[in-house]
Amino acid sequence: MTDKQVMSSTKITTKMRLKSLVESFEENRKYQYMALAAITLLAVVLRLYKLGEWSFWRDELATINRAIGHFNIETIINQWWRPPFSVILTGGFLDIFGINEWTARLPSVLIGTLSIIIIYFVTRRLSNGWVSILVATLLTFSTWHIFWSQNARFYTSLMLFYFLASVAFYLFIERGHLKYLIMFGVFLFIAISERLIAFLIIPVLIIYLFSLFVLPWLKPVGFNLRNLMLLVIPGVAVVFLELYSLLTTSTTRLGDTFETFVGTPIDDPIRIFILMIFAIGIPLAVLAFISGVSMISERNRLGLFLFLNATVPIVILLAGSPFVFTVGRYAFITLPSWVLLASYGIWEITRKAQFRPYLIGACLLFVIIGDMSGSNLMYYQINHGNRQDWRQAMQIVTDNASKDDVIVSSVAELGSYYTGKEVLWLGDIDFDTVKGFENRHWFVIDSENGWWSPTQKLWVENNAILIDELYLRVRESMNIRIYLYSSDEQNPLR
Repeated sequence: MTDKQVMSSTKITTKMRLKSLVESFEENRKYQYMALAAITLLAVVLRLYKLGEWSFWRDELATINRAIGHFNIETIINQWWRPPFSVILTGGFLDIFGINEWTARLPSVLIGTLSIIIIYFVTRRLSNGWVSILVATLLTFSTWHIFWSQNARFYTSLMLFYFLASVAFYLFIERGHLKYLIMFGVFLFIAISERLIAFLIIPVLIIYLFSLFVLPWLKPVGFNLRNLMLLVIPGVAVVFLELYSLLTTSTTRLGDTFETFVGTPIDDPIRIFILMIFAIGIPLAVLAFISGVSMISERNRLGLFLFLNATVPIVILLAGSPFVFTVGRYAFITLPSWVLLASYGIWEITRKAQFRPYLIGACLLFVIIGDMSGSNLMYYQINHGNRQDWRQAMQIVTDNASKDDVIVSSVAELGSYYTGKEVLWLGDIDFDTVKGFENRHWFVIDSENGWWSPTQKLWVENNAILIDELYLRVRESMNIRIYLYSSDEQNPLR
């Protein structure tokens, strides 16, 4: 054989071995479980790393206060219609281990890690082992997923049950089995109990059903009048309950919640969209979008559903942002759909590519993971877990404040937690009184909450001395500024 023939034979042999390896992995569940175990171990390490090092932020203290109040049978029974799963779990951990950053966030670590395992098994029912492993891998490295898994908040639980409800609905329409409808109801109920933002699933489902009706595609088995009526009945029941509540008490649960957010927009749609896309990850979002469009062009119903589930909630949030309180984190419920679309994209490109398909697939995966790893490096080593360092800010104040100094903060509860002293809220300060006091006043104002007291914030910036500033190198303005005001203008740091 000539050298050229030997090289050609070697390439063919290598390609056959790779193909055999891919097929063996798909056919042998043992290999998949071994890979899942390794991914899960890595996910646990990433989510436990520096878990207690990050300072609390305002909403985490709100979770702690709510968890303490909900961790009793009486409250759970009285609020049976909205049992917050994550809050009850957090309350149990705090009751057993006490209140600190580590224990308050441990339930989110647990739910976040379990969500990777659960979503792996769920997506395997929709696709194949390779796609499912890709989904688990990308969720493991996702900085957004890590962030909320290291937060004493409800977002990992909301994301998981929202996605499970979505998949249950899709399988009900695809296969027509009533067990999927029951699962859809249960999962959606739990998701809504976490936050009413889970109702964003309703427009997704309506648009999907309408698309099935108008598109000249092969209709799924469960797309029939009986099943559509079964879906409508619970919705009608909810409407009647809300109307009954309105007539008897002049108030409704959904109306009261919606009213809380109306009229308090905090950002423009373009900036919120940019923050959402950066949180998802630009390479992943681009690949997922292209994959979704490609699947739709091939009349793939799953691709259509995932594409709607990924994009519709974001479009609604952006459209409502000029009128209601909207933040980028509300789009976290869409992350599994984006990841699943991107995983399908990697798999399909690998399967269909004519030239070095496995190399192309590996490169796509490494580009996405590389982007996530860069974000994770910033997250762990530079940006204090992408949250403001209230602990350090209050330590600076306590190290320099005298016994009679007054401490004021834009988030008074965080100031009191980290100083162990009474800290006043910025919005309650009467600056005519401040001028008349001999006591020095320390002001700790952050970029996220200072805007709630704009007049007081402006006064501090114009009259007090900037002592220090703690800032983060993220894509939005995040900082904590420490000011000192003293009537002794000659020596304010006496």
